Amino acid sequence: MIKYFIVATVAAFVVLACKPKNNAQKTTSKAVEKVAVTSIATKMLCRGWLDSREENKDLLLNYRPVGGSFAFPPSRGGRRGFAFAKDGTGAFSYPGPTDATVSKPIKWTLAKNILSITKDGKIEVYEIVHITDELLQLKMVQSKD
Repeated sequence: MIKYFIVATVAAFVVLACKPKNNAQKTTSKAVEKVAVTSIATKMLCRGWLDSREENKDLLLNYRPVGGSFAFPPSRGGRRGFAFAKDGTGAFSYPGPTDATVSKPIKWTLAKNILSITKDGKIEVYEIVHITDELLQLKMVQSKD
């Protein structure tokens, strides 16, 4: 029951499909390349993602899409997750003190493969190591108040 509540909570924040923002800055080939890389990653990123902590290795954090084909093993107390909307807003969900899912708003930006997330007044900076339709791998770069 909790699993379905988590999926529904996270999925509620990503009702609209992501479309890359239209960047008119095309002054150099490097600028075009940066826009293209960021647009592709943004399109894949904009959805709900749940923590697949069983797959985490070393410093890599693995997330799987909400409603994807990955069969999560049973999890005591629920899973953390992110939902990213195309406008740079979203939600961070996590199990609360009574195991009920708690969601908090976030803001995020993406520059090439660097994802910055602001939640509860703190900025967390991650490197997107790998992203596909079925897997998001992040590596924490920095966390500051």
